[in-house]
Amino acid sequence: MAELVALKVRIGLHDQGCAKYPEFGSLPIIKESGADWANWVDAHGSGWLYSKCGHKDHEEDSPCGEQWGLLLVPAEFAEQAVAADPDCCSIIPDAEASEFYECKCCRDMPEVRHDPDTLNALSAEINLLTLLRETTTGDAQAKHAALLEAAVERAKLAVDPDHAAPGIKKNSDKCWDTFKAKRGFAVK
Repeated sequence: MAELVALKVRIGLHDQGCAKYPEFGSLPIIKESGADWANWVDAHGSGWLYSKCGHKDHEEDSPCGEQWGLLLVPAEFAEQAVAADPDCCSIIPDAEASEFYECKCCRDMPEVRHDPDTLNALSAEINLLTLLRETTTGDAQAKHAALLEAAVERAKLAVDPDHAAPGIKKNSDKCWDTFKAKRGFAVK
């Protein structure tokens, strides 16, 4: 498991209107690597996790023209970034990173994810089997009734967000702890 630190970064705007990141390219760790800093943070950490309050929006802690971002990066990168630009960069504890992620980055994410192909297929199967059960007799009707019962059971599992069956599932990316666990990150 990669042990990283949470680096909160204030991102401004250039006069042309594009994002003005801190000068991460001048950090010794980046210069030594010979890599572009944007590619380096993706390869060695989480990549950017942005607040949903963008440059054109305004919130109490994020005026127009600024946006907050979070990076999970190796401690050496984070320490160099804070030393180079303490006005824009700060190392924050895991609890604060969790609050930022869940309340700023993921606040608009749905609690559950839907697999419409699976749900539509199950619905169609149940509708067809119901029709067949009602329009047949004897052994055929019994066969369709049994198939319908099995399809209804699969549908019950599909709409249970806690079950592994495809359909409706909890959005594991909305929760900080599951986000980190899925990616193999631990935050100091």
